Amino acid sequence: MGVTNLWTVLGSCMEHDVPTSSFSGQTLAVDLSAWLVEFSKVKTKGGRRFNLCVRNLLYRILHLMSQGLKLLFVVEGKVPDVKRNTMIQRQKQNFGALSPTCKSSQLADRSSFNCYTETSCELLDSLGVPWLRSEGEGEALCAQLNKDGVVDACMTEDSDVLLYGARRVYRNFRRVGADSYVDICQMEDVESDLNLNRQDLIAMALMIGCDYHKQGVKNVGKIKSMNLVEEFKAKNLDPLERLCGWRENEELIKHQAVLSSDDRQQMHCSKCAHIGTVECHRSGGCEPCDTQTDCRADSDPCHCLLCKARVNKLELDLRDKALQDALFPHHDIIKEFLNFKCDNLESVEVDYKPPSLSKLIAFLEQYIKIEGEKMMKHLCVAFLQLQLKHISKFSCLCFKPRRIIKHCKHSHRPSYEIEWEKLDSDIWTISDVYTMKVEREQFSTNFPVMAEEYESQCMRTLEGKKRQKARCQTTVDDFFKRTKRLRSVKNSGIIID
Repeated sequence: MGVTNLWTVLGSCMEHDVPTSSFSGQTLAVDLSAWLVEFSKVKTKGGRRFNLCVRNLLYRILHLMSQGLKLLFVVEGKVPDVKRNTMIQRQKQNFGALSPTCKSSQLADRSSFNCYTETSCELLDSLGVPWLRSEGEGEALCAQLNKDGVVDACMTEDSDVLLYGARRVYRNFRRVGADSYVDICQMEDVESDLNLNRQDLIAMALMIGCDYHKQGVKNVGKIKSMNLVEEFKAKNLDPLERLCGWRENEELIKHQAVLSSDDRQQMHCSKCAHIGTVECHRSGGCEPCDTQTDCRADSDPCHCLLCKARVNKLELDLRDKALQDALFPHHDIIKEFLNFKCDNLESVEVDYKPPSLSKLIAFLEQYIKIEGEKMMKHLCVAFLQLQLKHISKFSCLCFKPRRIIKHCKHSHRPSYEIEWEKLDSDIWTISDVYTMKVEREQFSTNFPVMAEEYESQCMRTLEGKKRQKARCQTTVDDFFKRTKRLRSVKNSGIIID
């Protein structure tokens, strides 16, 4: 989704395999539709794809919450007019099988996608996770939230989030055991490493294709579009402005006419590259070289119309292909990327709210058939981490440790296995306590007295064991002394009872 092959173009300036745990405390704008489309592509048996989407969404949210991240989900609104055709094809591919009676108008306005979205929003409300509805594309609002400093980054697979103005994007989320990783794309790195800004990316999107015009310019891919943008930059031209002026550019029209005329076969000297031949210049000189006889190989380039046209051959070739589309350069697409704006974002609430446990458990039992006690284990781990990392603390979800059971390892890190008091609002867990693992350093920071007492107790126990072992253990010297004494007694003939 997004601009065709743009992530490949930007791959060299991206950070790869960055653990999400390193973002603890950050606020992320999450493009909900990108996640739902990803989940919907998972092949399932028995037509349970909808339930699988809900399940995957839940566990991904809980995992990122346990990493100490604050999530602000963005739900897509009305489909932009420029995206209607693309939307119809995408909905048929991803969700049309669930609604075989859907009409094209329904697919274009996301009605076949609404069942996924509304159910997901119900889950978010039950968890207390905030969400916003965009006036248009979800990634557009994500970009604005990031650009305005409301969130630290966007999490989406749509590369056109950069064209909407996002500055920092996390993509390619993946779980590896208990950990998760993403790739990071920062516009600051794109601008410094590739010399591409937001307008340059829009210009490339017009040529190679994007969600609003999938075809782009015929037979133009990432390499040609990148070369053309670099050529414009070398001439101190703004790529987007240059493309927008292709139809009216008289200089390009003149150069195109020259390349199309018979004059394109006009002879040029192989030595100085000016009009004429080596023999003609040897006898009559060369005016551009300012010589009466012969010519100079180190002279200035030829400035005839044909040579000027050849210098712009890449641009002229792409222009000729692009202008076969009567709508090029698609000003409506440019306007969509540059002018999208939602108002009243200053008052956006990004903090988690207290979850409704009874509503949440009922919801999950309905959609993913999971028992309340099992679900509480996952919820407690996530909300405990939010409490320990001081992201959120709710009176209804205030975890109090009873005792430290033992030292252990959790995700290969030194940890404690701890007994926690059961929440008053938990009517599903049979046991009177929870048993959860917490990193040793993290627990010591939040509960220093209990951690210190436990470590002191462990030290006293260890010292006692050492003393007992020392009393019971015979030293080497004692062994040989006793053996020598017994041997001397035996030799003297004394019988020892």
